[in-house]
Amino acid sequence: MTHLTPIFMALLWVSFAGFSVTALAQESENSWSTALHGQATLLGRYYPGQNPAGLYRWQGEARAELEGELAYGKYWKGRAVVIANANPEERRRNRLWVNESYVYYRKGHYFLKAGKQTVKWGSLTGFSAMDLANRYDYYDVLDTEAERLGLWGLEARYSKGRTELMLRAFHPDNRSRLYLEDNRWVNLPQRMAVPGGEALMAYEGAASHYQKRLPLLSGSLSTEVGRVQVRGSWLYGNNDIPLSQIQLQEPMVSPVPYEVQLHFEPMMISALNLSTWAGEWNLWGEAAFVDSKRIGESGETTPDRYTFCSLGADRFWTFEHPERHLRLVAQFLQVFPHQSVQYAPTEIDHIFQTALLIDTELQINYNWSAALRAVAEFQAEGFYLEPRLICKAWAPLRAELSGGWLGGSGQSFFGHFKTNSRIALHLIRPIL
Repeated sequence: MTHLTPIFMALLWVSFAGFSVTALAQESENSWSTALHGQATLLGRYYPGQNPAGLYRWQGEARAELEGELAYGKYWKGRAVVIANANPEERRRNRLWVNESYVYYRKGHYFLKAGKQTVKWGSLTGFSAMDLANRYDYYDVLDTEAERLGLWGLEARYSKGRTELMLRAFHPDNRSRLYLEDNRWVNLPQRMAVPGGEALMAYEGAASHYQKRLPLLSGSLSTEVGRVQVRGSWLYGNNDIPLSQIQLQEPMVSPVPYEVQLHFEPMMISALNLSTWAGEWNLWGEAAFVDSKRIGESGETTPDRYTFCSLGADRFWTFEHPERHLRLVAQFLQVFPHQSVQYAPTEIDHIFQTALLIDTELQINYNWSAALRAVAEFQAEGFYLEPRLICKAWAPLRAELSGGWLGGSGQSFFGHFKTNSRIALHLIRPIL
């Protein structure tokens, strides 16, 4: 499927050419407009618990993000996002890249976007099964909101009245960015059992393999039936999270060198979303079928098919005080495996099995807000609490102080990584 790369690039340049030609053909009252803005972020984290591998307790990082837009008339617009990241403890985070670079055309019932773009595949207010295909930089598994990675592709929509048809096609390389060494979320083996005791092991690197280099294809159709919004979605492509296996290189030497084999397997998701409202409450739910792969107990690749169901509600309250409001999102998730299986706590696609998610924020006034994000995983018996305090009193500087407390059974993701509980401080400031 490597031949798709020049096809995507050609389509992008055709879009740019169409942008120029259309611009010249527009009426004289149309004009060019530009916008440029950005922000700088300083992040500091402290981990009170000692990591089993003795990794850092302090972590610092700086990021600058610059976003530019160029538009002509009413129909054409281009957007680019450039990010520079610096991390003194992780050289792989020190990079400068273009995370988005696309043009779009919107007129009447039609919308077309082409280029490199970040995508949130799910349309729910909370977590959707479609979000399993989201592409992230997984340096930190919990903080992913600002870590979505761009991917080259096309998006087309046709809407009429309350009905919309959307089609997407993206480049096959949907891999998330992983950090296998010196990372608090990855425990590489250091010893192996041998007759008479244990042998030391030495990591020699990783190799990626595709069963098939599939383009990432998706489609959805949404409409309204009375008071109910109905959306059917489908997605097929390679999972962004690989299956991993240890490949010994020379078993007779010490320490034993090994390589991590990363297998990117196909994944298919079909989902049905329903949403409506009752009074001031917005109610929504999803039923989805997921067909993927996992590593079985004996080390073989096996089918991983399950039904994913969720129910959620959200509401926004306003008060007599003009600066005060409250937002609440609550969601219950249930996974029904189609085979007898016990998921490992390190399988990121199965963090939630039977879980309740809460996300709420109270704006006290224009300068202060308090928020809480909480997860209770009932089947694997784990939990996560993240209180946050947001201060805008020193505008334009925004400060966010948060804590992240993980705990519970070692069979849950949150209990397995409980030494990654931390305190974090974000300082964010516009730079343009």
